[in-house]
Amino acid sequence: MLRDIHCSKVEGTPFKWCLQMDRPLNISKLLLMEMLRRWVPEFKGFCVMQNLVPLRCVDVCMYLGLSVVGDEVQFDDEICGELGSLFDGEVVTIKTITKNIKSMVSSDEVDDVDGVCQLYIYIYIYIYIYIYIYIYIYIYIYIYIYILMCFVVLFFPTTSSRIKALPFKLLDNIASLSNYNWGGVVYTFLIDAISLSYRVYVQQQNKHAISIVGGVLILQLWAVEHLSLCPVEWVCCFSRILERSTLTIRTGNIEFAFQNN
Repeated sequence: MLRDIHCSKVEGTPFKWCLQMDRPLNISKLLLMEMLRRWVPEFKGFCVMQNLVPLRCVDVCMYLGLSVVGDEVQFDDEICGELGSLFDGEVVTIKTITKNIKSMVSSDEVDDVDGVCQLYIYIYIYIYIYIYIYIYIYIYIYIYIYILMCFVVLFFPTTSSRIKALPFKLLDNIASLSNYNWGGVVYTFLIDAISLSYRVYVQQQNKHAISIVGGVLILQLWAVEHLSLCPVEWVCCFSRILERSTLTIRTGNIEFAFQNN
């Protein structure tokens, strides 16, 4: 759905790897539940054999290609900034984000940017400027929504249908996104999420519906590399997430892998 001009802008952000994710994410529920069972919140790691192996912030860097240095990422309680004006009071959910993306993709208003600009520049210079500004806004608003979707699905997913408490304002300045510690904030979000799920698990508050939110793909990639769950021919790359679509995880005996690796 992204056009070349959108992709070129996204490639200049820390989330450029998302452009290459063109297949569904395969998540192993059995693996995640075993990892949850072996989670040690105080250590921020997993019990493997008789050892405690940490889940580190640098793992996020390697798996998702996000920097672990930079300014602190501030979350906003409610949607605001350019995105706030776009949704105009509408409750923000994955459904409404998708609706906005589809409406922009189906729009024919800027399909022929060069033709439109050339037509009006010969008539009135101010019309040309207006169109230029309109196209600029159209391009960046689309990118705002695309990155927001990446936040919701990959980096900061939750079980809530309503989307809030995300760094909305930071998206107003696409050029400055590389100045922030995205790896650190994704790591912290995941640690808090899995620790919360672990408390539910050990207290047996809900045996049949335990949700693990946060970047669970990070957990899966961590297990693949530490427990030899990947095929021998699998070649690591940066970022690791680029290999996830071709990765087949051997889940025949996950508990055995934790006890013998």
